[in-house]
Amino acid sequence: MTTLIRVSVTSVELAGAGVNPSLTLRIAGSVSVFERGADSTWRLRYPPGVVRGLSSSSDGPKFLRWAEDDARVFRQKVADELHDLAAKITTRLMEESRR
Repeated sequence: MTTLIRVSVTSVELAGAGVNPSLTLRIAGSVSVFERGADSTWRLRYPPGVVRGLSSSSDGPKFLRWAEDDARVFRQKVADELHDLAAKITTRLMEESRR
């Protein structure tokens, strides 16, 4: 292995206001990329700032709907948004590698 990619999810939140509001799911993350040198030590190739601020969000149902059925809708939306965030990270890393 010569490259290590560390992905951190920095926040997961439901945002909205009022009584039983419609809530927006927001997920943010950052990435660090390390490369192994000829001496087998790891060096930071791209610090977290290179791909920081990546986020994914989607408007969602009202608060009570998020909680129904053991939070099934919440868990599915989180999975969907993590998939979207992973695609954004991949795109950003590919763009950086071409520079």
